[in-house]
Amino acid sequence: TALPDEIGWPEFVSTIAQVRDSLPADQRSKVGILAGNYGEVGAIDLFGERFGLPRAISGVNSSWERGYGDPLPEIVIVTGFSQQFVEDHFAACRLAAHPWNFYNIENEETFEHPDIFVCGAPLQGWPDFWKTFQFFAQSRPSGTPAVVDVRALASAPACSSLPFGIALVFAWAAHK
Repeated sequence: TALPDEIGWPEFVSTIAQVRDSLPADQRSKVGILAGNYGEVGAIDLFGERFGLPRAISGVNSSWERGYGDPLPEIVIVTGFSQQFVEDHFAACRLAAHPWNFYNIENEETFEHPDIFVCGAPLQGWPDFWKTFQFFAQSRPSGTPAVVDVRALASAPACSSLPFGIALVFAWAAHK
């Protein structure tokens, strides 16, 4: 079920802010926040303003079109990616925190990618990194794409008599 992924966003963003606040004062204004999925992007953009956080940077879906900002982030708080990904793509990464929520509910952020890192800039520089960083929905830049053809799923025999939106929900659930 997707309901656990509706829980914990304020705590998630508060944790990101605590990570930023733990940095030396002269580094805080040079921070970018790289998020791995659109839920994280939305939470950071929605709740981050109260903490003075910058808008999220992400390669997911249309977030990629917003770019990585100007001036270029020199310090990157990275969430939603594996340790291997950050070590392969960023300078001087360290584990800084783990997401949590008040209800101790396991969700995508606490279970699937439970690490928040602080890193330097991309090893290959922002422009070159960004050229290869765009990804969609469930595909990942460093893994095998898992892009779902939702129309094909929704037209599956079990869903064929349902309106498209409802069929899509059932097809998505069956795909999970």
